[in-house]
Amino acid sequence: AWGFAAPHGGVALRPATPASLACSAKHEGCARFAKAAPSMSMEAPEGRATAGLPRAFVMGIFAPLLAGALLTGAPALDVSAADVLPDLSQTPLGPSGKSSAKIVVEGVPRVVDGDTLVIQDANGNKERIRLLGIDAPESKQTCKGKKGEEYMCGIESQQALQKLVGNDRVKCIANKRDMYNRVLGVCYDERTGVELNREMINEGEAIAYTAYSKAYVPVEDVAKQQQAGVWRGEFQEPWEYRKAKRIASRQAAEARDFVRDAKKKAKEANAAQAVASSADDNDAPLEE
Repeated sequence: AWGFAAPHGGVALRPATPASLACSAKHEGCARFAKAAPSMSMEAPEGRATAGLPRAFVMGIFAPLLAGALLTGAPALDVSAADVLPDLSQTPLGPSGKSSAKIVVEGVPRVVDGDTLVIQDANGNKERIRLLGIDAPESKQTCKGKKGEEYMCGIESQQALQKLVGNDRVKCIANKRDMYNRVLGVCYDERTGVELNREMINEGEAIAYTAYSKAYVPVEDVAKQQQAGVWRGEFQEPWEYRKAKRIASRQAAEARDFVRDAKKKAKEANAAQAVASSADDNDAPLEE
């Protein structure tokens, strides 16, 4: 479907995105049409023509399109000249998030785990996004339930994020990347307006990554009280799990190195002993 944007009073065609679908008005992202509607002027800015077309001609083309979309339930027109950023004041990006946002990534994501998304653009370029301010159980991590039973909490977390996203487009806003070149972002479902970072904490499928932000601690407190997700039993904090895995991996590597060195030394010792034995044989007196 096609919509039209009206930047600075002009008229321009652009594809209508899934973000323009109707949804709950309580989400800022879902009220985009209502907020942006005043900018849908058919008048060109002062001193400019409307793409060289008479006003009546433009209205004759676009008015039926708009009416048809509203009557048939087709996706609403995307009227924003630039994508409207949601409220970031209660996120790790803080009150200055809108003004300081340097990176915006949009698209239908692939869910890697409970705190990681991959979005691929039309050119095949992939962006890996790490949900900022939260930490989810690792893919192979296990936790304990209410009765002490062990379950794959890493897989459960990944499935929870996948359920939130479905096949929707997602918008991720960020200020920077980490040392692995991942985008550190706050992500929203463009159809529902749900903030994924916050909702994963709310469902107990991720915990607040307080080493980097305390923005989601109040949400986590509620999840604890409700024994949601991992809070229904016992679990190891994901960062502690990764630390333990790194230590175990390093110890295993050191053990392999020790065994390899021991074998090498034993081989060298055997070779030296063989040489010594050969020399002893050569020095032995000949029988007469």
